[in-house]
Amino acid sequence: MDTLTHGLTGALIAKTGFNQRIGKVATTVLVVSAVFPDSDIIVDLVGNEFLYLKYHRSLTHSFLGALLFSALLAGIFYRFSTYKKYWNLYFLSLLGILSHIFLDLPTSFGTMIFFPFSDRRVAWDMIFIIDLIFTGIVVTPQLIVWIYLNPSSQDRKASPPLFSPFSNPFRRAGFVCFVFYLLAFSVTLFLSRLVHKEVPWKILLGIILLFTFLILVPGIKGWIYRLDRTIPCRIGLIVLVFYMGLCGMNHWIALKKVEGYIQKQGLQVISYAAFPQPLSPFNWSGVIKTREASYQNWFNILTPQMPEFSVFQDPPKNEYLTMAENLPVVQLFLWFARFPVITYQTLGSTHIIEYFDLRFNSRLRRTPFVLEIIIGPNGEVIRQGFAN
Repeated sequence: MDTLTHGLTGALIAKTGFNQRIGKVATTVLVVSAVFPDSDIIVDLVGNEFLYLKYHRSLTHSFLGALLFSALLAGIFYRFSTYKKYWNLYFLSLLGILSHIFLDLPTSFGTMIFFPFSDRRVAWDMIFIIDLIFTGIVVTPQLIVWIYLNPSSQDRKASPPLFSPFSNPFRRAGFVCFVFYLLAFSVTLFLSRLVHKEVPWKILLGIILLFTFLILVPGIKGWIYRLDRTIPCRIGLIVLVFYMGLCGMNHWIALKKVEGYIQKQGLQVISYAAFPQPLSPFNWSGVIKTREASYQNWFNILTPQMPEFSVFQDPPKNEYLTMAENLPVVQLFLWFARFPVITYQTLGSTHIIEYFDLRFNSRLRRTPFVLEIIIGPNGEVIRQGFAN
């Protein structure tokens, strides 16, 4: 999951009751601890591009790391905040870090939750790493609380000063809707140009109407003001659990479709998987690995027809491929990759070998983590690194 959504989820958890019992420090602790595990991206800044593959989502994303780093964070908050109950701070820090771990597990990147005892990457393949629906579920209840249950809105009938754009719930709701409409149009236009398709006006209109409904309905006849401030956020967490359950069920359906293709074609597979795709929980990619080739397609589980798979043939073995496979960087990549594909070509007397993982091969974006090995005519390695 992206770091921003982790932080927003930490804020949502804080507003389910911890703020009321402990104070505003609960929000700070939960937000910071919820994003803390991604601090391991610092390895990407030291100049070695391969450390990211090896160490991202390792110690800071492990259960042992959660216990250790929670103690560190609790100590920092105990020292620099006015709240002086260490074990409460420890519990909040642990809750924030665990929320991060359990939101990363449903993605396909892989999380080393048992590090340092095991470097096995656990991935449930349920949710794409950037899921706008997931983020929307996290944000919407917090916006409702800000709009209608903000402390400054207690006297809702008071006439607000004209110069204040957020002086009453009506103006806050209008501001939130305006920003959402602007973002919705911008993101939709960007994605339509990216995939070279027409703007899905009906879908966009439906999303706008649904969001407007969710924002405005709580203010009808003032019923929202009779609720506790924690109720919208608790409902948000419940909806989030149901959404993750939906994604899990969709993953099961997608796997069944891939299994049906395997049986129909009579393939002798080494492994297979279904990976979530951007924009919709119903979009998936099926990937199959056999001894001779790899297969991939993209499909929507609501569509009965199963699209044909693209075939990625493994190149015949030669001395240059063998030489590349013995390089430490290639061995590291093959450890990280779940469905590696190898391409081989010559440019004059130069040999170019590329490795990429079908797990990250999407039709909507450039494939990341493409490892490029260039070998000269005399067997010297000219380049070994990720393609730009």
